[in-house]
Amino acid sequence: MCVFVIRCFDKNIKEDLEKLNLQLENDVIFEGYVIDLKESNNHSFGIITLKLIKQNVDYYNKNLDRGAFPYKIRGEIAELYTAIPDGIEKGDYYSVDSNNKIYIYKQELNNKEYKSKLYIILNGSDMKFIEKYSVIK
Repeated sequence: MCVFVIRCFDKNIKEDLEKLNLQLENDVIFEGYVIDLKESNNHSFGIITLKLIKQNVDYYNKNLDRGAFPYKIRGEIAELYTAIPDGIEKGDYYSVDSNNKIYIYKQELNNKEYKSKLYIILNGSDMKFIEKYSVIK
């Protein structure tokens, strides 16, 4: 009986997360170079500030009833809220594609490229970190 309840609960959580992440399908695309980093004490979560070289929106700062979008944009500056990769440096490149829920990170120093998923931020301490340290209001 417990196994059944846990599986149902896990299935409901997964379905809820999938519905939340559908909100990322909003046609936001941007590329830029890292100009600043702020790392929290929560599993390398942080804010990566980008100087944009390409974007399809000039401003994006949408609020959600629950959670937070993994990025904000104001003019030629964007913030990406995600895990801070080891070895990241100013000048490294990011490309974000919200519809496909991915971002690509390229290290300039060794020309390595990494791909990762975008997701709605739900962790309370991560959301507080964004609220405290974001420069895009």
